[in-house]
Amino acid sequence: MKKLIISSILMLSLLLLSSCSLGGSRTEMLDKDNSDEIAQARLEAVINALESRDKDALKDMFSKQALDSTDDFDGSSNDLFDFFQGEVDSWEKPSGPTVFESNEYGHETKKISSYYYVRKLHNCKS
Repeated sequence: MKKLIISSILMLSLLLLSSCSLGGSRTEMLDKDNSDEIAQARLEAVINALESRDKDALKDMFSKQALDSTDDFDGSSNDLFDFFQGEVDSWEKPSGPTVFESNEYGHETKKISSYYYVRKLHNCKS
């Protein structure tokens, strides 16, 4: 009887530990990741700030630490606004985002890097 109980416990443990449906599969977790949506929303916010020439909206997208470590954010953003004159015609992303996640002593960090090709309408002055 003892052997039957021990073997039953072992079999049950084996089934529970090898089950992919418990806790969700890795594929399901990756599919639920919203990194692509976050990157796309950030691109659209940048485009809106550029098209409306809203320096404050652009500045609000960066952390205080990032702004403090920049030599001349205002001058660089003015250069960007001068370079980008007009409206965006279209944009495309050549590949998915690169995501880096870390957890150091409870401090979680998630970095999403995406690259886009942005085509703008040319403003022709007559």
